[in-house]
Amino acid sequence: MVDTANHTVQQVRAKNVLIDYNARKTNGTLDSSMTALLGVAKSKTDEVKNQFVANLGATQILRGPGNTEYALGDVIADSQLAATKAQGAQIAFMNPGGIRADLPSGTNVKASNAVNFGDVFTVQPFGNTLVVMDLTGAQIKALLEQQVSGKNADTNIKVLQVSAGFTYSLNLSAADGARVSNVKLNGQALEDNATYRVAMNSFLSTGGDNFTVFKEGKNVVQLPNLVDVDALVTYLKANGSTLTGTLQNRITITK
Repeated sequence: MVDTANHTVQQVRAKNVLIDYNARKTNGTLDSSMTALLGVAKSKTDEVKNQFVANLGATQILRGPGNTEYALGDVIADSQLAATKAQGAQIAFMNPGGIRADLPSGTNVKASNAVNFGDVFTVQPFGNTLVVMDLTGAQIKALLEQQVSGKNADTNIKVLQVSAGFTYSLNLSAADGARVSNVKLNGQALEDNATYRVAMNSFLSTGGDNFTVFKEGKNVVQLPNLVDVDALVTYLKANGSTLTGTLQNRITITK
């Protein structure tokens, strides 16, 4: 109830009303103006969804389970590194849970290997922006240990997807805190006291998925106008035909 004279809400009541959409459609009782409005909205979103992005070098680039490296994770990490080079990024990390589908998903595979914006958005639908920060080599190693420790241990392992030039080994049978080794950037071992410029999405930057080391970063630069899905679109436009869906084997995992 609204007091129109004083422009105040005096009372609020809520009630869940179940509507059988199919029955209403069959009976011809759908509101015609609302149906028309939905049609207009769909036509506008379809126009965006169907925008061509690129022809891939393969039918699909696949994601996988969160406890391993996978081809689409490599591509997304590379896209975020490319998008943040101007901010000095040397390494990019992507959380596996943020990759929601293959590219394209199975129902949208096309003979031409084409992907549209809808395909890319299905992969990364959360609208995270990109962030760049400084981490030491020791912090990066501690970050990688968090993939398989604490709340990310046992059946909840979360292997961060990493960008080109960054490699390491992960021994799942080693002692907690000593599972990560041979961490390198462009073939050179990471130095514990050296500082590295690292990129990730805004979800990870605040410690998402239990990666709390990101909260220790210094010289943090938020990029509010750089959305992860846009970074991926830009990367695919520039490199799509060269992407064959091949796993890059940047992470060596032993059990």
